[in-house]
Amino acid sequence: MYFSIGPSEFYFLSAEDHIDNSMRPKEMLASSTFYCLFAALFCCSFYANMFYNLYKTFAETFIDDDFFLARAFAIGSTANAVARVGWGYLTDRTSFQIAVSMATCMASALLLTMPLTRELGRYAFLLWLVGIFICMGATHALFITASVKCFGDKYKASNYGFLILSTTCSGIILSIVSQYYLTAIGYTWLFLITAAFPFTAFIITSLIHHTPQGLLISS
Repeated sequence: MYFSIGPSEFYFLSAEDHIDNSMRPKEMLASSTFYCLFAALFCCSFYANMFYNLYKTFAETFIDDDFFLARAFAIGSTANAVARVGWGYLTDRTSFQIAVSMATCMASALLLTMPLTRELGRYAFLLWLVGIFICMGATHALFITASVKCFGDKYKASNYGFLILSTTCSGIILSIVSQYYLTAIGYTWLFLITAAFPFTAFIITSLIHHTPQGLLISS
């Protein structure tokens, strides 16, 4: 069972982005830029869905207070909603590449250190949770922006539909991991392994300007 955070309906375009550079889905699928974005979104959606689904069961191993966890989720959700606007603004001021690089670096660091919150206590866990929820806000708010900037506005629904298939793939893999491997590897190793996903997205995003349409979303 997995939960995929729904895509934001808002994307941020400047006046210069209205130049018609639209690509049909067939043309887009022939571009290496698409596969870079697909892989990056796969990695981002995997860590986001993993944390969204399993943060509570992890917290219950050392926090025996359901009301605190409910409040933590409410605070995290609010931070996630506000962060989507903030990530969009940052993308307008800089670029998709810079915004996603920042979000994925932060997510990697937070996931790597998440097991330490067992020792640091519930309020440290709350701080880490809010931080990761903020990072998660970048995923869907920004990738639709990247899709439109790279492949144009005319076929944006079809093109983004192909791109967001990556979230389905990541959800299936997460379901398998949760069902068959979580008990064996434990939460510590799960967080450490999952931290590699946003870091991989960071590497891909950092190199995307070398692809045909990558310069359109790079600094």
